[in-house]
Amino acid sequence: MRTFISYAHEQRDLAERLALGLRNAGSRVFFDRIDLLPGITFDDRIRNAVERCDLFIFLVSRDSLREGAYTLSELRIAEKRWPQPAGKILPVLLDDTPIEALPAYLRAVSVLQPEGDPVADALNSVARLSKERRAGLARWCAFAGLLLAIAAGVWGIVSSQRKQPIPKDISLTAVKAGKKDEPSQIRFDATVDNTSGESITVVELAPQTDNPNVYLSSSTEWFELHPGETKRASVEAELHNEAKKTSFKWRMCYSFVNTLDLEMAPKDMDMDNFMSRYRKDACNSWREWKAPQLEADR
Repeated sequence: MRTFISYAHEQRDLAERLALGLRNAGSRVFFDRIDLLPGITFDDRIRNAVERCDLFIFLVSRDSLREGAYTLSELRIAEKRWPQPAGKILPVLLDDTPIEALPAYLRAVSVLQPEGDPVADALNSVARLSKERRAGLARWCAFAGLLLAIAAGVWGIVSSQRKQPIPKDISLTAVKAGKKDEPSQIRFDATVDNTSGESITVVELAPQTDNPNVYLSSSTEWFELHPGETKRASVEAELHNEAKKTSFKWRMCYSFVNTLDLEMAPKDMDMDNFMSRYRKDACNSWREWKAPQLEADR
């Protein structure tokens, strides 16, 4: 379950404990605004996280309800997503704030008033909500299967619209020919079009060859693409062993992760482990290598 924790900075320590407990229970948690990726506005990143979560936990305190608090902005985003908050919003009262002082949207659901440790009580409430969610999904399983069978044609259309993005409009330019056995410097220009329907972060854009004796080495700076966004990217690579005049094919490959998955990853999570779980790859078709006109050494 994806969980968003809305809290005032005065309750940060408690929010960290709650996030750790939720992660240990198998939830994916977003709560730390400091860890947001650069590239888009703060409001957009928060809105994206709230709109993708399954449960919104609001830590109620005088600080989180004070006029101008950003927590109230987060709550408005949640209210816009879920006009009916039951099963989606969990308010947790942390101080002596009167229930009557809470926004009407929070009062529309049961407010958790911890009798002991607020983190332990909140974790128990989340576990109960998760159990109810699983039971509801089980009741609808047969019905959903029927709907999928009836709507198979429509689903095919939707799936094609959410296909993985691939690089397109690829061109290559020789930057400099290598001396003797040195590799040539080649620049690849590619247009990357995000057709996935979700914000993604490109972690690699690199050319590949089908011949192990000829290879291209390159590196790419990470960048983010929103749904429907297109970016023109350049990659400089070294072409090795071209002097052997070996024939080979090449293609451009594109590796990316869901931006929200990246933002919600635990701070201490090993990046290699994260990539092995969430990284997706897409490539365009193989094509015959036709070396560009190389610049003569000067």
